[in-house]
Amino acid sequence: MGIAELVENGARSAYDLVTAELGHERQGKIVVLAGPGFTGAVAFALARHLANHRYTLTVIHLFGSQRQENRRQRETLVLSGATVSERLEDLGEDVALVVDALVAREGAPADDATLRAAMASMARCRKDGARIISLEMPTGVDPVTGVPMDGAVRADATLCMAFPRTGLTTEWCGRLFVGDIGIPPEMYRRYALVAHPCVFRDGFTFQVKPLSD
Repeated sequence: MGIAELVENGARSAYDLVTAELGHERQGKIVVLAGPGFTGAVAFALARHLANHRYTLTVIHLFGSQRQENRRQRETLVLSGATVSERLEDLGEDVALVVDALVAREGAPADDATLRAAMASMARCRKDGARIISLEMPTGVDPVTGVPMDGAVRADATLCMAFPRTGLTTEWCGRLFVGDIGIPPEMYRRYALVAHPCVFRDGFTFQVKPLSD
């Protein structure tokens, strides 16, 4: 299984969670903040699905990317007719939901001014009533320890791909979900997990509870 398949499967799981969060609402727009890594590639693929289903969408790509799959997913998104900005100023008003996919596995560079501006923008959206779904981990929250940096994003829900992260807490991550990205049961058994087969029997995501909070 290649990285492209994992990205597409992750985007499908994220689409299910985002649309369930919105219900039948079509008012307001979805803002997708995509970063340079695997999480950003999933966000671009998710945005393509949302654009194809005629959701009002703003996609902002920060920090660039040297990863081939990230660039490929961005190019495919643009082919679907969506516009990708690299300016936080284009976030705009009337935001119903923000998809936070800036960092995650790579951790957050605490001294990066762009990152801090992005976290502040998401905080403003949340204050104005927008919901936030983070992919992998909320930006600014350490994925291993769960310790937030100053100004970290507080999510309403967090979707991890394939496996939950050790730093998940309901205080910062909100409701906790794991998404199916197509990993076969044997891979779960190899890591001594009893989650398969098959925690995903009722859909492409399932909700989990942290061991401690």
